[in-house]
Amino acid sequence: MTIIVITRHPALVQYLTEAGIVPAGATCISHADAADVTGKHVIGVLPLRLAALAASVTEVPLDIPAELRGHELTVEQVRQYAGEPVRYVIRTEDRLVEEAVALAHRCDRITGTTECGDAVMASARAIIN
Repeated sequence: MTIIVITRHPALVQYLTEAGIVPAGATCISHADAADVTGKHVIGVLPLRLAALAASVTEVPLDIPAELRGHELTVEQVRQYAGEPVRYVIRTEDRLVEEAVALAHRCDRITGTTECGDAVMASARAIIN
């Protein structure tokens, strides 16, 4: 899966590389649009409308003290304040239904019955409701 880093903070990119979260030389951009993130594994923070297009979004939470907010951090500060990476998979309701239907059809083809697909769709409905 293609990885893209979205941040305007050079120290965070350095930290991500040093920590082995992203490979050296990974694509890094400061601002993203739909074409940048669709189907990709994103490292960074995105608005929900873009996160829903990505395959996944990984955030490295930074517990920054109030007095440092709005200031560029050094890599040492990023190391100090960085939490464990958290991976999110965001879907719109419509996309979740589309993916569930596709999975149900695959399941039915594999098993030769509709029981598997029915179970998949029941699970999707439960999640949505």
